[in-house]
This record gives sequence, structure tokens and C-alpha cells, in this order.
Amino acid sequence: GGSPPAGKFASVYKDRVILAATSSSANAVFFSGAGTPESWDLNSYIKTRREVKGLAALPNSLMVFQSDSTARIRGSVPPYQGSNSDMIVDDPIFNVGCSDARSIAVIGSYALFANPLGVWRTNGTNIPENLTEAAGLSRYWVDLLASYSSSWTLAGSTFRNFYVISVMNGSSFVDALVFDMRSPVAYRLSNVKAAMFASGVVIGEELYAAHRSSSRVLSLSSIFSPAAGVKADADGAAVTPVLETMMFGGDSTPKTWRSVMIDYDMRDAASDNPTLQVSYIAKPEDAYTAVSSGYGGVLAETTTYGRSRVEIRVPSSMLGLKIQQSNASSDTRVYAVEADVHSREGSRLQ
Repeated sequence: GGSPPAGKFASVYKDRVILAATSSSANAVFFSGAGTPESWDLNSYIKTRREVKGLAALPNSLMVFQSDSTARIRGSVPPYQGSNSDMIVDDPIFNVGCSDARSIAVIGSYALFANPLGVWRTNGTNIPENLTEAAGLSRYWVDLLASYSSSWTLAGSTFRNFYVISVMNGSSFVDALVFDMRSPVAYRLSNVKAAMFASGVVIGEELYAAHRSSSRVLSLSSIFSPAAGVKADADGAAVTPVLETMMFGGDSTPKTWRSVMIDYDMRDAASDNPTLQVSYIAKPEDAYTAVSSGYGGVLAETTTYGRSRVEIRVPSSMLGLKIQQSNASSDTRVYAVEADVHSREGSRLQ
């Protein structure tokens, strides 16, 4: 209602509707009347130094994203003709920008957003934290988006304590990642081709995604609640997780890795007979070497919590592991990974 400006981006800050980036004023942020979203004075606006690329309303500030920087607006009363505004504009508050407004999400007092350099989190005060760097994926993300252009979309949203982002090049799937807000950990999803997300609460919390290459709406909450009923995804493909660890070792001391012990629990949903293949690398640039079943490298399904020893027998200063599932399970949990490892004797180093 009323005569609002035709802004590309919308938000709600304090008790006002915010519309930004009209065709004639790409760097303008407009404010509705207090508590009256149908009341607009088109002289009630603030202009930022660059074109607006998205908005995020935090409890005490409005973040105005630009392509290579972000502005911050504080205060409650916007500028009107003949009125006194208490708004303060910090432009820029930091030189990190947002490439796609679809990636913007708010969780508590934090805003999350993405650009080709990373996935970022800020409380509107401190320099944004690069979540891809914290999860050890900074180089991976930069390489993934090396060909980023206007045909790409970065769509993100939050679910519980997670931030989910899907990267698409037109209708072609690039990748999807889930960041755990409680720890520097990220997970990859192999086929969430999302153009946008929306949250909902009916019986329980739900995260929906608009499927980019088919006429579907995806329901994603079951990803976070494994069960026999969702052992396959909506395409009918078995859900087969893969765990890749960081490199263990931490120094250049020559070592002998005799074996690793894996504490896990993997239940069969029916008669799928799931297994876990254990592989290792001795250097980050190496290809994985699968451990044969004769050395305990293929872990079988369980009926209760179990512990298995996998013989490695590798001389190396460091070691990384991959645990890859085949066939569906109702639930798979890896609780701990330990190693039987010791420094090599000086007489054997040559």
C-alpha cells in the first residue's frame, strides 16, 4: 500500500520497513513511517557511497552491503524534511562486501553473507570472521568461485545452529556447504540445487529450498535427523556420507603410524549392508590409499556402539583419513578416531 519506492531489497529495522536500491538511486536506503509500512516520505533516505547489494537488520544496526564493502546505519529516527535524525552512518564499517543478497541470513545478533573470497559472519561491530578460512576451506572456496559471474547464485539460510549455502551457475550445480556456527566445521551436500531458502515452523522447525533445475520445493530438516525413513534422498539415491579429517601429526618429526582405532555405530535400515571404507594420505597433496579388508580397512554394520582397529603401517610425519560409506544406513555415527603412533628411532631415519 501507499507509494513505496521500487527498491530491489527489503528488510525491517526497528519499527520501519526498509527498501533499498531503486533503478534511479541504486545507492539509496529508504525508510517507511514508524510502525506504518504504507506511509512513505521519499525524502526519508540515506545514500551510501556505492550501490546497495543487500540488507541485514541486526538488533542495533542496519548492515548495508555493497560489492566490496559494507556500511552500517545506527539509530532509530531517519532523516525527514524538517526533522532531526539520530541516525549515524559508518560507510564503510569494513571493506568486505556481499556478492549476492540471496546469501544474507541473520542468526541472533550475527549476519552471514558470502562473496567469492569466503562465507562471512559479523555482529556489525568487529571485522567479519571468514568461516571458510576457520573451517580450513579458504583455498577450496576461492578456487570453487574462480569463474564467478553474474549467472551464478549464492543462496543461503540458517537452520538451528547451521548456515546452509548452495552455489549454482545458472541451473548447473557447483556445490553446497553447511557451516556449524558452534565450531569451525563445514559439511558438503552433493545435490542441494537451491535458488533460495525459506524457514518455516509448523510442527517443528523446517528449512525449505527452491530447487533450481526442477519444479520442486525441498525439505531439508531430515538431513539433521538421520532415520531409516530418509535413508535415501528425494531422488531415490542412498545417503552415503564421507568424512575427511585434517592432517594429524602437527610437526615434521618422523613417525610410524601403526594403526588407527575408529569408534563408530552404523545401523542397517533393512538389508542394505552398509560398509565404511577407510583410506589415508601421508601428504596433503597425495591421493588417498584405501586400506584393504584384510587389514581392517572395511568396517561392517553394527548393532551397537563398536570399536575397530585399522592397520596402517605407514612411516610419515603426518596422516589424514577418509571414511566413506557405501550403501544406505538408518544412522551412521563416528565418535572418535585414535592412532597407535610413535616417533621413529634415530637409527631408522636413514
